[in-house]
Amino acid sequence: MKPTGVAGVIVSNRFLTTKGAGSLRQILHNQYAIKAIWDFGDTKVFDAAVLPAVMVLSLSNNERNRNVPFSSVYMAEVETETKTKEYPYVEDQIEALNHDGVVSSSKGNYRVKKGLLTYNSSPGDLWRLQDSESEAWLNKVANNTWCSFKEVGRIRVGVKTTADNVFIRQKWKSEIGFEPELLLPLTTHHVAGRFRCNNKAKKSILYTHTVVDGKRIPHNIDDYPLSKKYLESNEEQLRGRDYIIKANRKWYEIWVPQSPLLWKESKIIFRDITERPTFWMDKDGTVVNGDCYWMLRDNSNMPENILWLLLAVSNSHFIEDFYDIKFQNKLYSNRRRFITQYVEQFPVPDPTRKESKKIMCLAEQCYKESDIKKRSHIEDEIDHIIWSIFQVSNLSLIRG
Repeated sequence: MKPTGVAGVIVSNRFLTTKGAGSLRQILHNQYAIKAIWDFGDTKVFDAAVLPAVMVLSLSNNERNRNVPFSSVYMAEVETETKTKEYPYVEDQIEALNHDGVVSSSKGNYRVKKGLLTYNSSPGDLWRLQDSESEAWLNKVANNTWCSFKEVGRIRVGVKTTADNVFIRQKWKSEIGFEPELLLPLTTHHVAGRFRCNNKAKKSILYTHTVVDGKRIPHNIDDYPLSKKYLESNEEQLRGRDYIIKANRKWYEIWVPQSPLLWKESKIIFRDITERPTFWMDKDGTVVNGDCYWMLRDNSNMPENILWLLLAVSNSHFIEDFYDIKFQNKLYSNRRRFITQYVEQFPVPDPTRKESKKIMCLAEQCYKESDIKKRSHIEDEIDHIIWSIFQVSNLSLIRG
């Protein structure tokens, strides 16, 4: 680019908010003068499926990239009570950038936000749109935050077999004629629910690992004749996983088994991609599949029942606002990604407060309640307390 040149760049908006793009953000910030950023999100401004962001930048002339204009345009879900409100009409997403707030179009409503580029401490951190209202909201949340999720426990991914058709089945006896000895119940995203899993039948996994003298090792399949018989019938496929052999692992092993001792612990499990947060408690000792994330109370200094508090916060409408304001990463159809780098930053209120203790009781009650309508009422009560404990309001409704 010429010294006086200006570049317009169209790129996936993932570079704004994914941890792996931190080096790219650092380079862009340090080596270029960023004139403006527009995040067009899920509005399909282009035919391509990617969620686009547009940047205008020039070669840096010792500019510090302060006060970089940042705008976003996303499809807007308007609450029922405000659907009759008339919003400014725009022809397209580009014209929408002339407004701030909700606008209407032939394709639906857009929510336009305007502000400045900001990040936590380093340009390599996640980039987000800063406006006075949202920053004040986040500051108030921070003032009422006791710790974050990652201080309670590490967020883990589920097991990865790299041969699911061999290790995972719904009905082993009817499908292969017998049940291997090493079967354990398996949680997948198919049984996902809020506070508790749904009533769909769980699959089972032939789990190949155990712990001896504190060390995780594969089972000796000679001790389990039915499991050995089944695995040997699939030996050709399993040995075809060259990386298993090269890593000096047994040919019949699950590739990523996690720690066998942890499955019996009470744990929170959650889905990755979903419109509403879907977190539930598992007290049945199931193995978690790789299509879900999970966490325990790893920090023994935390109250024993603190996972109920985390479960309530993570399923609340409050956390949807927190996610949208803090991370600003939505996919099509209003879906969010609940991955480690986001969930580990979720805020936790002081568990010694009477409101927190009430929330924990209600969360456990919601887990035990089988009646959907009764659970919905409990969730509403949890929501009300969580909004009040963080001393904030639903910012999307205020803007709408």
